[in-house]
Amino acid sequence: GLLIKMDAQLSAMKWGTFIGGDTTDVLFSVKPDGKGGVFAAGGTMSQALPFEVNGWKRANSGGAEGILLHFNESISSVDAATFLGTDKSDQAYFVELDGSGDVYVLGQTKGNYYIKGDRYINPGSGQFLQKFNPDLRTTQWSTVFGSGTLPSNISPTAFLVSDCNNIYISGWGGSSINQS
Repeated sequence: GLLIKMDAQLSAMKWGTFIGGDTTDVLFSVKPDGKGGVFAAGGTMSQALPFEVNGWKRANSGGAEGILLHFNESISSVDAATFLGTDKSDQAYFVELDGSGDVYVLGQTKGNYYIKGDRYINPGSGQFLQKFNPDLRTTQWSTVFGSGTLPSNISPTAFLVSDCNNIYISGWGGSSINQS
């Protein structure tokens, strides 16, 4: 995965970093944390990464696995990271923050994704949504949604968490989920 910060005029690169392990890795989404750092979501097939995976899930379950990272203010290191997924193929496509700094990640799975809490759930679905504390060590809730059949059947194209406690997901077959 490649992460680059440009100046406002797009005339100069302020910094750039490459994140990769021992096989294929990709970053799909970034979100500034409001303190100079950034969160990034993507996927990896790597079992070993060049930084400590110190978050909620510390090992790749096998194959393609979603990944959620937090880079510090200087972007010199990853200060929090967690794998996301099952023993099947998983990818994290979007990351968003709420007003409290809690982290939301949206992705797709071909496995039975972890479910926690009493949010809207459609078991057996191929899209997941998970909420973390800012340190990525604690998940507050996790759910799956879609048709109830694997694999994924919604192609998300946008993701937003509003200050009104609503989560908006758009794309082919998109939906809105109220998290209250």
